[in-house]
Parts: sequence; structure tokens; C-alpha cells
Amino acid sequence: MKKLLLFAVLVFSISCLCAQWTWQNPLPQGNEILNTDFYNNEAGFAVGCLGTVLKTTDGGSTWEYQQRPIPEHITDVEVLDENTAVIIGYNGISFITTNAGDTWSPVETDTDKNLKKLYFPDENTGYAVGDEGVILKFSRNDLQWSLLDSVTSRDLFSLFFFDSQTGFVVGEFETILKTEDGGLTWSAHEPSHYNKMYDITFVNENIGFIGSEDGFIFKTMDGGETWDCSKTMVFNDIKSICFIDESMGFATVYGVADNNDRIIKTIDGGETWSEVCSHENKLYSISCNSVGTGFSTGGAGTLLMTHNFGETWSNYTTGHTGEYESVHFPSANTGYIVGFYGSILKTTDGGAHWEKISDTTTNRLESVYFVDDNNGYIVGGFGKIYKTVDGGDNWIVTETGDYYFQTVCFKDKDHGFVAGNQGIMFSTSDAGTTWEEVVTNSTTHIYDIEFVNEQIGYASGGFYEEGTILKTTDGGITWNTVLNNGPNGLWGVSFPDSQIGIAAGLRGTIIKTNDGGNTWEEKSSGTDRDLMDLFFTDVNRGYAVGAGGTILYTGDGGESWKTYPPVCGRWLNSVFFTNSKGYFTGSNGVIITTPEQEFLTSIQDIIAHPSDIKTYPNPTKDYINIEIPDELKEASITIFDLTGQKVVELNTLNKNEFKIDINELIPGLYIVKIENSTEYYTQKIIVY
Repeated sequence: MKKLLLFAVLVFSISCLCAQWTWQNPLPQGNEILNTDFYNNEAGFAVGCLGTVLKTTDGGSTWEYQQRPIPEHITDVEVLDENTAVIIGYNGISFITTNAGDTWSPVETDTDKNLKKLYFPDENTGYAVGDEGVILKFSRNDLQWSLLDSVTSRDLFSLFFFDSQTGFVVGEFETILKTEDGGLTWSAHEPSHYNKMYDITFVNENIGFIGSEDGFIFKTMDGGETWDCSKTMVFNDIKSICFIDESMGFATVYGVADNNDRIIKTIDGGETWSEVCSHENKLYSISCNSVGTGFSTGGAGTLLMTHNFGETWSNYTTGHTGEYESVHFPSANTGYIVGFYGSILKTTDGGAHWEKISDTTTNRLESVYFVDDNNGYIVGGFGKIYKTVDGGDNWIVTETGDYYFQTVCFKDKDHGFVAGNQGIMFSTSDAGTTWEEVVTNSTTHIYDIEFVNEQIGYASGGFYEEGTILKTTDGGITWNTVLNNGPNGLWGVSFPDSQIGIAAGLRGTIIKTNDGGNTWEEKSSGTDRDLMDLFFTDVNRGYAVGAGGTILYTGDGGESWKTYPPVCGRWLNSVFFTNSKGYFTGSNGVIITTPEQEFLTSIQDIIAHPSDIKTYPNPTKDYINIEIPDELKEASITIFDLTGQKVVELNTLNKNEFKIDINELIPGLYIVKIENSTEYYTQKIIVY
């Protein structure tokens, strides 16, 4: 009965799981797109990393960014009818929608292995493959996956089925498996080259193709009994392959000498191939139909489309490209972003539109600061300081010498500082008309400066394995080192008041002072990824960002930090909050934003448990295991439903491990709360 209740009860949207994130650049979004599938020539989905789901209803001309069903990599999607689609992904996840993507419901897979590819030979039966030989079979009637016996432990990458009984699976070490009884038994092809077999497709019951590593393509003319190996024009991996008929086919080729991926095409059944597209981002999938419309998806949100059988390809991902290093908003609606190759972007509507405003330089720009909407400063390489008084239309350049500046900061409209490598620092007292060198008595790099008031300011920096904090008490005339040989280089510093300060840097380093910088204590960030910037909206609430899309949050003034489920997989280099909204920028042109209040609401529900608290399996149906560290042995464990009603309650009683019977709970989303006298942690669980 639980299986039948699943889709009546367990239908939820991402608003239950995460803050409302908006991609401002690129559009519709910037995460890797791994696969697409269409129900007809108009309606389809694209899926990708970190829970990305896109939907189109106009044949791919426009795509709507769907709220994420789960922040895991989604590797494939199959559209079964106009309302129903199934997705799979890493850690054994699978979801189904029965309302054209408005909501997604989880489906148990009985595996935690990464699932790579999905195939439905008909609308009722589907198969999926993944790491370590996992093969699954889906029954739409039962709304569940069954784990099939496999004859291999090798990673499996792709599959093709003629019908519900007969199909092929391919994987590493030239693994080719065939079943003729719906997956009950499998026969194995004997390898001769030990290539990785990345993708498989058939034109008819006899002719099929396999894309392999090192530019090899395998072809069968006898329904897979034998496979002939041929070399294409390239020497790199064939990641995805498709054929329209016996003659015309396409394949994506992993980056060649210039690091660009390629789309190649054949019109003679794979005998010869020619290049039809080169793209700067990775290309993960390719498809094409009989009327000439095709798609190829890839890195940084790439959505390539052709309408003429692959002769030309257009990218339907729009926006600015670049590596963005710094973001600053002098007011709620006006903001600026700078980055590599002289990139300067401006918005006057809170980020709804970003405009590239200047070609002043091609140098790398590291930091931007505006004292009001029109008057601002930018620094970067070659010792140049850029100033504008008209909102970026024109720039005045001051050359200081052969220096590399990392940061710019103004304590009022006239008094400002720039600083950078080898402890170099300059100051101005006349709004940037003139600049004078400041002696810092430091030779370490300076990456960030912040002033608490007119007299007191701090600078953070160091080298890779040595953190440094400088302090001034006379308005920046002199600087003293208050921290030397810190745990790691410190990329950002923030003082929400005159005594409390936090600095963040390499390898997840976060340190805090409660006495104006006299002493510093290292805090646990929960990550070993580099942290590039931090921002505090008040004395308690702060944010840090860094490598791999890392977003950390503290609600207690930096004493403890929680890791937010990543929204993007790229480096985040800068974060800035206006009164109501946060902006996060980074590599591959990433600009994402979220209202702070929604972030604060979601952070309490989602993140809320450190890595040493474990709840599994999840999703679950009969029981939940909970493991807690020693410091929480004097705690209570409570499970709430989404109305706030307690459904399970117990005390830990000096135990670390618990197996809780939840067999009587109806399917749905629940919150597990673990609480002692000083702190609490929460975790969402799904009961099906």
C-alpha cells in the first residue's frame, strides 16, 4: 500500500528543500547539462549536475529552470508521456514526475551507486546502469526499481534495448553485455582491446554502434554477435553517439589538442567522419531526430541545437562569459562585477540584467569598490588603479608601478586603500586623485582590507601555508602585524564590530578574534576546500564562499559553520549582500542570487547536521538508522512531520547508534531533530 500512496502523498517541490536561487548569468543556468530527452518535437527536459532540471515547451528555443528535486548530480532523463518523466543520478537517486515536472517524487533504487544511463524501450519498462556493475529494471505499474543480478563489477556507462526483453549494456574494459530475457541472464562479449565503451545505439535490429575511448567506434552488422573496430579522425574519447539512419550519425569527442570538444558527423555509416562543431566547453551528450533537429549538452550550461542535420550548431545558453573575481553593490539595485580579461559588468535593476560596460583594459581585474552608484574603483594587474565618476562609462587610470593589486577598499568617499602582492599598499585622501605608498612592514600578499571605523582597519593575506593579519589604529597611516604564521593563506576578512572579526582562506581555514585581533582562534568550517571571500550582514550572520561552489553560513558570529548544498559546481570567488539579497559570483561567468530571508529559512532545515551525524537509509520505509558523536550522547531525538507534529521522540541515554521503527509513518517528508542543552541539528528524511 505504501508504494501506491507514494505519488498521492510524497509530492513536494524544492521550496521545501532549498532557498529560491536565481541564476542571473549564464541563462538559463550554468551547471553542466548531461542529457536531454523529448516527448515530442516541442516538450522535453534537460538534466545535469547538482540537481539541475530544465524544461522546454517550444522545442528547445527557450528553457525554464526548474527548482531542484535534490542537490545531487542528475545524469539522465527519459520522458514517457506528456506528463511523466523519470530521472536518475549519483548515489542511486531516482525521481519521477507525473505532472510535467511541476513536482518530483523519489523512487527507491536499492543502491547507493552512481547511476549513469537510463533507457525505456516502452512506456512501462525501463532499465538503468551505473558504477560497479549495477543494472536496474523499472516497472511503471509497481512504481519501483528492481536490482538485477549482474555478471560484472565493472562500471557501466550506457545501454540500449530493442524491447522489454532484449538489450545491450556497455562499460569499462570493453564490457558488452546482452540479455534476451529482460535482464534475468546476461551473456558477455569477450574483449580484445579493453577500451572503455561509453555509449551504444542501434539503428535497427542488426546495425549498431558503440562510442569508445581513443577515438574508436565499434560497429555491428549482425545484431551484436560480432563487433568491428574502426578508428575515427580523432584520438580522443567518443563520449556520446547517435544515428538517424544507417548512414547518418553524430558523436561528441572529448577535448583535443586545443582543449575544445568536438561534434563529428558521418554520412556513410561510420566509414568516415568530419568535424561539424568545436566548442570550448565539455560536450556530454548528443541526439538528433529524423527531421534534422538535434541537441548536444555540456559544461557551463551548454545547450547546443541544430535544425539542419548538424551542419550548424547554435548555443541556446546566453549571457556573459568570464572568470569573475569580485562583486560590489553600492545600493540595492546598482552593482558591479569584475574579472579576467578586463571584464566589467554593471546592473541597475538588482541583477535582472547585467551589461558589459567597458573595454578599458584586457588585464585581469581582482577587486571592485563603489562609494556610491557612480563613483568607483577597480584594481588588478600591472599596478593600475581605475576610477570612474560616471557609473563606469569612462575610466581614469593611475599607474603606480610594477605591482599586482588584489583588493580595494574605501572607508569614506575620499579615503581609500589598495593593496596586493608582497605587502604593497597605497592610500588616497582625495578620492583617488593621488595615491601614496603606505609602509606595511610586511612582504606577504594582501588579499582583503576592511575598516571597522575611521581609525581601525584590518588586512588579511599571506602565502599558501602562512596566514597574516595586519591592523591599523590610526586610519591606515601605520600597520602592525597582529597574526603571523597563521594556519593558511587568508583570502577574506570581515569585522562585524570593532572587537569581533573573522578571516577565511585556503583549505577551509576560518579563524576568529573576540578582542580586536589580539588573539585568534581557529574554527571548524566543515570543509577542506579553499575559501575565497566572506561577508557578514550583522554581528551573527555571515557567509563564506569558495572552491567547488562551497557556500558556508554562520548564525552565531563565526563560532560554527554550516555547509549549504551547492547550487553550482564552479569556484565562487566573491559574495555580497544588499539589505535583502545575496549575490554570489565566480568562474565560468557564474552569477547567482537568493533573498537572504529565504536562505535563512532553508539553512535551518537543510544543512543542519555536521558530517559526523549520519542518518540512513534515506529515502527509507521501515526504519531509520541514526549515528551521533559522543558529544551528543546526552541529547533528544525527535521526528516531526511537515505540520510540526511530533511523530517519534526518544532520548539518546548515552548511546551513539539507534535504529528507529518508522513503519507506521505515512509516506512523506519528515524532519529529524537532534538537540542537547546547547545546540541542535536537523536532517530531512523521506519516507515512501
